[in-house]
Amino acid sequence: MTITTKQQQVNEASTLAGLASLLHTIQTEIDGECNIENVVDLCSLPTFGGAGVKNTDEVWSWDECAVLVANCYGKWAVQDRCSCGEATRHCICE
Repeated sequence: MTITTKQQQVNEASTLAGLASLLHTIQTEIDGECNIENVVDLCSLPTFGGAGVKNTDEVWSWDECAVLVANCYGKWAVQDRCSCGEATRHCICE
């Protein structure tokens, strides 16, 4: 699989969960060879509807109900959004 193919697959993801799964697969495939940033433009990941989050720190993509986050170990996870619309980790509710 070429770098262009991996980026194209990411660009064609149709759901947030599908994107998370694909990124995890890519990370597993390249483990030890290079960083995922070398094969996927993480700053241009697709989004899947809903208003954008105001605080995008550690948030890579989103849909109406959830956000895509990654930890320092390269594990991608979909987490629910707060009722305020932000990622739960950046909740602005009182």
